[in-house]
Amino acid sequence: MRMPFLCGLLMWSAISFSVAQEKPQATTNNAGQDSQVVSILKEMATLRGQINSAQSSQVKAGAWLNLNRKADALATRMTELLPKVPDSGPPTPTPELNQIADQSKALGISVNYCEIGTDWAADSTGYKNYLNLWPDGPNADEAFWKSKVEAHGCGDFEGTVEEYQHGVEMYSDFIKRYPSSSYVTQAKSQLSAYEAGLREEQKREAKPAPGNSPN
Repeated sequence: MRMPFLCGLLMWSAISFSVAQEKPQATTNNAGQDSQVVSILKEMATLRGQINSAQSSQVKAGAWLNLNRKADALATRMTELLPKVPDSGPPTPTPELNQIADQSKALGISVNYCEIGTDWAADSTGYKNYLNLWPDGPNADEAFWKSKVEAHGCGDFEGTVEEYQHGVEMYSDFIKRYPSSSYVTQAKSQLSAYEAGLREEQKREAKPAPGNSPN
């Protein structure tokens, strides 16, 4: 039977202490013992309990929002703890990091590794739940931004006309919905960049291909 993550911390500490004295940090970074990781997971467990016991949709929405915030912080820390060995290619998540991801998923928010970006990212389940439970809540702009505008994804941006058009529509929609949001400045900056990219891509596609120029 696999020992539960938090209950096994002391045993892991005893086993890994002597190893850490002999090997380089890059190969012995035991994420399961990291104080930030342990603290965040405990906070997430508390928030999950609040969700389960919430007596109102607003209280539950707030707990979901905070749970997703903590999962974002966890993903950032997990990325920092990826083993970095020079000249060995992209980092590979360790079993300990995968176990932490399992813990986060069990608490309600999945944290996934993206090989393209070589980082961990939490999904937006908590932010989506906030919007469903409290669509006009005081943090609706943040929840909308994190779940619908700048949601984490794993893939390449190819710079097609369709991608630029989608970006223009997405940022324009956010600005209209939440004109007083603290994210508006960033949204306007992104909108300008997408509009410029769209114009350039449309110009590029409008140019005749080499060899097809009229005589």
